[in-house]
Amino acid sequence: MQNKAKVIVCMLLFPVVLTGCFSNPSAKVSKPIDPPQGEAHVVQAPVPAKKEAQGHLTELYTMNQDGYVIPYSAKLPGKSLAKSSLESLIEGSAQSSVLPKGMKAVLPKGTEVLGVKIKNGTATVNFSKNFRHYKVQDELKILNAITWTLTGFSKIKSVNLQIEGKDLAVMPKGKSVAQNLTRADGINVEVANGVDISGSMPVTLYFLSQADDDSISYVPVTRLVNRSANIGETVVKELVRGPLENSHLIGPLDTATTIKGVKLNGKQVTANFGKEILQYNDQTAASKSALESIVLSLTQNMNANKVKIMVEGKQTIGVLNNEGKNVDLPVTRPKQINPSGL
Repeated sequence: MQNKAKVIVCMLLFPVVLTGCFSNPSAKVSKPIDPPQGEAHVVQAPVPAKKEAQGHLTELYTMNQDGYVIPYSAKLPGKSLAKSSLESLIEGSAQSSVLPKGMKAVLPKGTEVLGVKIKNGTATVNFSKNFRHYKVQDELKILNAITWTLTGFSKIKSVNLQIEGKDLAVMPKGKSVAQNLTRADGINVEVANGVDISGSMPVTLYFLSQADDDSISYVPVTRLVNRSANIGETVVKELVRGPLENSHLIGPLDTATTIKGVKLNGKQVTANFGKEILQYNDQTAASKSALESIVLSLTQNMNANKVKIMVEGKQTIGVLNNEGKNVDLPVTRPKQINPSGL
């Protein structure tokens, strides 16, 4: 356990350095994060030199060793990507070989995807009868994985399930609703301590998980919190609060971090922190994991695609050029999370 803790600390203390990402550090153009070696990273999908190279990069949602449903980006062959993505989530299927060691396919062994029809933004998925053979404790995880995988495609906003061509109103075992599934239903749902459900609202936060091989992944968690008019500030405050006790997740921000304000302007969020977030590179940068968790969490919950992070309202942090100087640029949300080695 002592060695594992050291690995976690090393991962979280790595500052953000962009090497060769900006030809002109003063240009006001939004750029993605360039991940350093040896740390959890989120990257923009690379553009293959040739279209036929290795298939299509697709974001799948599968289960990690702690039972959380997490995104994993892999390349899938073929044209019917919606169908192929679900087949990759079937235990024991040939397509499930794209999943890395330690990740578990969530759909029951022997399940067949008989068809996926997309109409007016809704995907209707027809499974074979073996879909019924799941463990009741996995029911919500299965629904999370199906919904978030399919709604990752731009043409799909909601999902309906069928078995052998018949609409599935509720799931066979736990009786969860199986129609009109959307990302608004959340993922890895939990309730913050002391929250009254009747007066709550959901926010989706990105924490970190460390696998047995010491690799680090981002994990989305939908937390029910007290209702607030400022969603952005609530999101950041919950990131600072960190994972719930005994969750096996890692919080990317120090609990002493203060928040000065979070504002939305167009498609950009500006998050203003206290100086406590500056802990690296002679107190001029935040950790890589902290920056990326903030960007993922804020863009997930707000109608925005990029985030500018400031300290005491004066300087942008976390984005450094080759000379180790802060670059005043917002950071865009990546297209892929937890990408496979490409």
